Amino acid sequence: CGFPPFYGDNDNQMFRKIKAGQYKFLSPYWDPISADAKEFVSKLLTVDWQKRMDAQQALDHRWLKDGKQASTHNLFEGNAMAMSRNTPPNPDSPKEVEAEPMEGEGAGMKDIFADYQLDRQLDRATSNINRLRETFGLPSDSERLGKFKCAYSGQAGILHVTTYHLCFLGAKARKMTIPYGDITTVGMQAKKGGLKALLPFAAPAISLNVGLKNNGSATFTGIVEKDACLKSIVAAAKERGVTLG
Repeated sequence: CGFPPFYGDNDNQMFRKIKAGQYKFLSPYWDPISADAKEFVSKLLTVDWQKRMDAQQALDHRWLKDGKQASTHNLFEGNAMAMSRNTPPNPDSPKEVEAEPMEGEGAGMKDIFADYQLDRQLDRATSNINRLRETFGLPSDSERLGKFKCAYSGQAGILHVTTYHLCFLGAKARKMTIPYGDITTVGMQAKKGGLKALLPFAAPAISLNVGLKNNGSATFTGIVEKDACLKSIVAAAKERGVTLG
């Protein structure tokens, strides 16, 4: 139906449910999906590997074998019709919804497991303060005050709040170091649209907007611990004599 059957308010909840095989086909979003398709998904999500379908069994499953069930029907249209039976029509609602990249929303299975792999990769580069200093070329007395998962320019990574700098390390070793003296403003903003527009229960994507001198800016998306992140940055900047608006 366009999104996985696992739900959680954060990564930890999502991982626990995935590992325990706790999921459900939420109505009305999964209502247009055939019983065979749901069975196919269920057998692939079986936690016990001895009971889970292997590749050959999956290829032989009747959902793939029975060509009669193949359809080019727009599933999002089906979801919208199912929702309309339970929700009064809104004249301001768009007639069609185009899927957007779910940057930082933690809703796709691919994003979840990529995030897990990214954590392992980035932790090796910043696992202790000495490695963090070496990676970003920080002063010898610099300390890490906080770290937060996010994305920058579509690239997932970790935002480190340190004594003197705001540091971002992303996949493919992309790095950014911002001295607090170069920051003029900082604030959080919820992204409109995206998955939240389709699924009311989904957590909104939160962006950290950092205003820089000379009218520059940097936007970090998908921050879950938004309050802790903002508080950490403001406090660190204040220690350096910088008051952020």
